[in-house]
Amino acid sequence: SSNYCSSATVMSAFENAQQVYEELQGAWKDNKLEECRPLLAKMKLALAKMSYLPSSDDEARRKELVLARDALEVGAFWAVAMKDSSSFERYMKQLKVYYFDYKNLSDIESPFMYELLGLDLLCLLSQNRIADFHCAIERLDPAMVADNVCIAYPISLEQHIMEGSFHKVNVQRENSPADSFSFFLDSLMDTVRFEISSCCEAAYDRLSTSELGSLMFMDGERGVRDVINSHDAWVVDGDTVIFPDTIEHNKNVDADQVMARALGYARELEAII
Repeated sequence: SSNYCSSATVMSAFENAQQVYEELQGAWKDNKLEECRPLLAKMKLALAKMSYLPSSDDEARRKELVLARDALEVGAFWAVAMKDSSSFERYMKQLKVYYFDYKNLSDIESPFMYELLGLDLLCLLSQNRIADFHCAIERLDPAMVADNVCIAYPISLEQHIMEGSFHKVNVQRENSPADSFSFFLDSLMDTVRFEISSCCEAAYDRLSTSELGSLMFMDGERGVRDVINSHDAWVVDGDTVIFPDTIEHNKNVDADQVMARALGYARELEAII
């Protein structure tokens, strides 16, 4: 009798989770983002109840794991649509368990796995978390890195950034492998523009706003003004931006400092590799 009750409880928990998932999937497909929020919270509770009494039957357990994985994938895509990188990272931490640790799911590969893993790499890159970016790549299968466009894409972007080829990043932004990449690509461009602004301060005394906009890969004047306003030390004189004087600072950097900094970079690279 107790075995029957236990089995019935497991089935009830699974069926409940499946019902919530179908509601969630319907709201997501209809692009009802605000409706997804409470359904995701409801889904979390349903999955928790299901995990308390996992099925002893292998096939039933596989169905439970696939359902949980699929629900978390909807959550991850929803977080991207809501431009919520923190929630996206939380969903990805849970999803990686299903992608990498559950061996009994290896033959039921998710069609969204590569896209989400690529988004995860792009999220790290957009935050300039280079060490975490390389750690994430190390966990991936080498064949996946070489052959899948969603994985190769952020790796290529990182190489361009390390080379200082920011124009290639801007060009490649127009050729993303999926629409979902746009949010993190916009964040990445903000990071790239921050790097470019540092280069401008070191390389120029002044630039016209149009020249600055060109260097920043911006078409509209409003975007250029936002960049200028984010730098308190920049002085605007009409249509000219005057950068802070860095000449004296550069003169004071001696050879020992340069060598120490270069060795520091080398040690960081060695740690990553």
